[in-house]
Amino acid sequence: MNAIAPITPLSVKGPFAVLDAGSSKLACLIVEPVGNNQLNIISSAMHASAGVQRGEISDLSAFSETVGRVVEIAEGRIGMQVKELHVVMPGGRPASQIGRYELELADSLVSKRDIKRLLAKQFQAPLGEGRSLIQTEELGYIIDGQTQVKNPKGMRAHHLALDSTALTIGTNSYLNVKEAIEHNHLRLGRISHSAYAAGLSCLNEEERDLGTLLLDLGGGTSSAALFLHDSIIGIATVPIGGLHITRDIANILSISSNDAERLKAMEGSITPSHGEALGDIISPPPFTIRGDNFVPATAPYQNQEIALPNGEMISRQLLADIIRPRIEELLDLVEKRLVDGGLGNHIGKRVVLTGGASQLTGISDFISQYWKRNVRLAKSSHILGLDDQTAGPAFSAAIGMAIQIMNSADSDQIEFHPASYSNSPFGRIGMWLKTHL
Repeated sequence: MNAIAPITPLSVKGPFAVLDAGSSKLACLIVEPVGNNQLNIISSAMHASAGVQRGEISDLSAFSETVGRVVEIAEGRIGMQVKELHVVMPGGRPASQIGRYELELADSLVSKRDIKRLLAKQFQAPLGEGRSLIQTEELGYIIDGQTQVKNPKGMRAHHLALDSTALTIGTNSYLNVKEAIEHNHLRLGRISHSAYAAGLSCLNEEERDLGTLLLDLGGGTSSAALFLHDSIIGIATVPIGGLHITRDIANILSISSNDAERLKAMEGSITPSHGEALGDIISPPPFTIRGDNFVPATAPYQNQEIALPNGEMISRQLLADIIRPRIEELLDLVEKRLVDGGLGNHIGKRVVLTGGASQLTGISDFISQYWKRNVRLAKSSHILGLDDQTAGPAFSAAIGMAIQIMNSADSDQIEFHPASYSNSPFGRIGMWLKTHL
């Protein structure tokens, strides 16, 4: 069973709502356009997630109830109700593929009708079994072998082609999200991938153009989006996140999950292995001890001790040694997924981190050393109304989804997307007329 998720023409004249459905938290934003093609956050809410494991719905009733609760909180803060909810999520077994669609021209002049016919071919391409298309993005046109053409309209050519990226999720995952939203008497709008959306809010135009890997480190999952030439060329999600680090700490130190989460947040850091086998760790690491904005500690790193809730003392290095293998596993798996997807040669030197787990002290320095790439921590921008909470990594994907909604309102693609028309005879006629006239 395949499906095309609704990618219908949008109006952003009034406020609209976005939900980031993660494994550890649900974040809801209500935003409104304010002119000059800008958006303003008018309400926000966040709630602990329920009914989701590793990015997938595991309890539809619990997930639906939590969605209703977080949306209701956001609505209550501004005294209004929303009717439609756009969702960004890391799960759904996301996948990406790049396709080339070609057209022989009837005459030597590229017309708007030719471009429409070519764009429509994207939605006729076969998907894998049980996959739903949620997004397509143009990578560039080719006219008579000339690549990197942004707008071929009016140009002379005999052969027109288009390279584009298609993002898909599992059809059952899509239908389960839709069911949960409709349980709350809301319509499901667009669905997007969390790392792609976060890239729209955290990366500048130059980073997306020259090539950047956006890594969204979440609770139950971590997602990656690879940008090049200002377009998305690949995505990946791995079932490892901050919750797995918490469980590792709890299991190894024999403490509760709540205590382990607190210990990770307050004292956790990650360091490279400096000759551990020889026992010669004699100097502090080249980054701060507690939070990336704190002054570096002056005492030798390996001599610092941390008190556990039961009164036992452990070295800070032991805590780092517990955290590090899980981060290494995460990074190895992300890289493998991208390489297996044929994107290994496109991973450049730029990496940007976001998501709750990116707040772990020293993680950007560690990933920079581990991957031999330039790494920075992201901060959301490109939108008005940000405060200390919404500007943080917890809302970066939701903000990016709002930006995507605004940008897609003017897109030519959705004008004749098959999901914009019903399957009735009149709907199919309308689709044909849009594409060919």
